[in-house]
Amino acid sequence: MKVLPTSISLALTALLLSPAIAWSQAKSAEKPISFGIIATSNSNSDDYKKRWQPMLDELSAQAGVKISAVASANIVDDIRDGKIQVAWLSNKLALDAVGTGKMKVFAQMMKDDGSSGYSSVLLVRRESPLNSAEDLFKSPGTYKLGYGDPNSTSGYLVPNIFLFKKANIDPVKHFKSVVNQAPRANFLAVANKEVDVAVNNTEDLELFKKELPDKFKDVRVIWTSQTMPDHPILISRDLPEATRTKIEQFFIAYGADKGNKAHATTLKNIRGLSGFRKSDNTQLKAVSILEMHNEVGKVESNASLSADEKKKRLAEISSRMQKLNALIASPQ
Repeated sequence: MKVLPTSISLALTALLLSPAIAWSQAKSAEKPISFGIIATSNSNSDDYKKRWQPMLDELSAQAGVKISAVASANIVDDIRDGKIQVAWLSNKLALDAVGTGKMKVFAQMMKDDGSSGYSSVLLVRRESPLNSAEDLFKSPGTYKLGYGDPNSTSGYLVPNIFLFKKANIDPVKHFKSVVNQAPRANFLAVANKEVDVAVNNTEDLELFKKELPDKFKDVRVIWTSQTMPDHPILISRDLPEATRTKIEQFFIAYGADKGNKAHATTLKNIRGLSGFRKSDNTQLKAVSILEMHNEVGKVESNASLSADEKKKRLAEISSRMQKLNALIASPQ
């Protein structure tokens, strides 16, 4: 029996195995994909999953892979663990997600008017004696505040930097009480007289105006922040390139055909959107600066830390922010 040379034998083996390898790779590319939504409450998360699902069903068909919306209270940890491959996040959480090295920004939300920005606001009851943030600061220990989640850009980071720190106010010490809640809970807390003032944002207010008109007429805005970039959509770097390309192209094209009424309805239901525009990690530069100021402020105002401990922690913040800024300095 004639024995084939080793090189030829290996080549034939590779040739025979290649279909199996290709099949295995194709099967791995077909693993279900999770579209992450930050969970602020069970009812809020379930509502947003329903709003996104028609779009995700169509994306599943085009990409050839099952894509489902999932809510997570620890979304950055789930991204780090590979449990979430595409996500809709606040700028603050997007910064954390990009920092894991697992994700990158590829799209940004657009509203009905084509704009891509939002502002933080302070809400009070219509009959409230408060007419400005300055009025609020004149009476320490008097008012109850509805604050945002510490992971929220509009609910926490923006008002903390541009309002409270600017006025040298520590909310926990200044207000009679402080409760951290999602935008809808804060809106209802003001309307229902559970708090005197609450943080919110212009995007969610537009939704509440349409969905809760009877409550909306009972509140008003006394402070508005500068405009921040609208929410980004992120995708995992670990997905096969072909799959990433299909998903990215789908998002940018969705809503571009203004004659597609089904797309228009879905986008409007999600968050009063008209579509998505291309974006990248550089969108997060502004929030990176805010986050650095926020972290530095926490250390500098911590009276329990010694001078050496503060120096050490500030150095750690500087090192961490340098690494993060390298990821968002240019399009990735």
